Amino acid sequence: MAKPKNRQMTMLDYDGFVEKFKPKKTTDDCYTPAAVYESVVKYVNDYVTPLEGVEVVRPFWPGENYENYDYPDGCIVIDNPPFSIFTKIRRFYQLNGIRYFLFGPGLMMFQANFNNECFHIINDTITFENGAQVNCSFVTNISNGNRIVLAGALDEALEEIQGSKDTRRVLAYPKGVVSSSILKKYVVKGEQFAIKDSDAYIVKDKNKPFGGAYVIPPQVVDEMERERERERERERE
Repeated sequence: MAKPKNRQMTMLDYDGFVEKFKPKKTTDDCYTPAAVYESVVKYVNDYVTPLEGVEVVRPFWPGENYENYDYPDGCIVIDNPPFSIFTKIRRFYQLNGIRYFLFGPGLMMFQANFNNECFHIINDTITFENGAQVNCSFVTNISNGNRIVLAGALDEALEEIQGSKDTRRVLAYPKGVVSSSILKKYVVKGEQFAIKDSDAYIVKDKNKPFGGAYVIPPQVVDEMERERERERERERE
């Protein structure tokens, strides 16, 4: 026969029971701090496409339905969508000819891709309004002929706002096989480095790195390594 619980044990169990029903921080509930959002918009204007005369829209608010949103002609969506339906959202915009520059899950950026997308990789987590720190990068259907951009300018801007959160790590894959997490270690503060669409091929092998990967020419990896070494030399000075 089970031993009766005393009052203290019962209260502890009650607290544990209540804890199960407290709302958890998820990427679908991450509202973007104004300073972070403004930095992303500035980056888009400076490095992706001029925004003068273009209406920037944010359809991902509580109560809004992005599929029923009234998108003005020629607009661009710059927003932080729910990551749980990330691919569905991108497919909707592609099918409807709507330009976008979206926050996305940093480790899973290459998991699903469309032919004319470009990934902008940063080496920082973003701290959202609910306190959640999320490993993010960005995806856009404004490619300018590039498949991947190491967005050092945006990385630097976010560091100035949030402080440094260096997440660099080295993972062992054949040279030229790069996931978004591998590319993060090559993001140099303030520097832009683009990998052309013609130089990037999606890895379809079942043993590909977690989150998907691309194969890029070894000489491109060498160039990124040299730039990273120059950054280290600047830091030592």
